[in-house]
Amino acid sequence: MKRLDTDAKTALKYRLQEDALALAGALFPEKPISYNGHEIRVGCKGGIAINVRSGVWYDHESDAGGDMFDLIIYATGFDFKAALVYAKNWVSEPSKPLPTIAHQSDEQRRENNRHAATKLWNQCSSIGGNHASC
Repeated sequence: MKRLDTDAKTALKYRLQEDALALAGALFPEKPISYNGHEIRVGCKGGIAINVRSGVWYDHESDAGGDMFDLIIYATGFDFKAALVYAKNWVSEPSKPLPTIAHQSDEQRRENNRHAATKLWNQCSSIGGNHASC
């Protein structure tokens, strides 16, 4: 593969960012996906968050994150060179089906919020029997 210049890499990164929803569906076909207009959440608990405006992602369960190339590397296990090839091939596909969006019920949203609050509570340290600092 010829070396991509910086401008080509930047253009490719923006193409991936523009199609982040379809890319998430391609990289994580077995996981539910939700989307609220600016953030994509992947997984039952939405552990992987992809910000479509900034083009960065973060996996709250494994403490990993990065740009769209890093997401491809994370999901596929490819090295950077293979991830570039994957990205170039993926953006050149004529039609990329969008994943089915999982719409959370109010009860699911409340349960996710309870889970997040409990996780935060458990991470806080106790001072004199009170949870005072995180």
